Amino acid sequence: MEYTITYSPDFDQTRQDMGYDVHDDYDNNAVLYQQGYNMRNFTIEAGETFKIKREQSRATFQCDGTRIRLFAVHPMFDEIEDEDNISLEPGKYILHLDGKSIERLDVEDDDFY
Repeated sequence: MEYTITYSPDFDQTRQDMGYDVHDDYDNNAVLYQQGYNMRNFTIEAGETFKIKREQSRATFQCDGTRIRLFAVHPMFDEIEDEDNISLEPGKYILHLDGKSIERLDVEDDDFY
């Protein structure tokens, strides 16, 4: 079974790519439109690892009708989310063979403080 990951660029990065500074007068809707235009969908299969790059800022993992669990590899945390669509931060992940759980592989202690 294939699963869809939608990569979305960061708002600030999109604004900068359009040539606007944070203090410039710009149209938020134009930046949001461009951000949506720059979204990309990728498919992965169970057992596959994938990476979300910093410039992509976030990704949404979609699995219609199946609840997905996101796990962090850190002793302070167990399940982070249990939804049918979840948001992922930049990092390296694996979709486990069960097709129902995602584990972040590159969590550092500094990520939580």
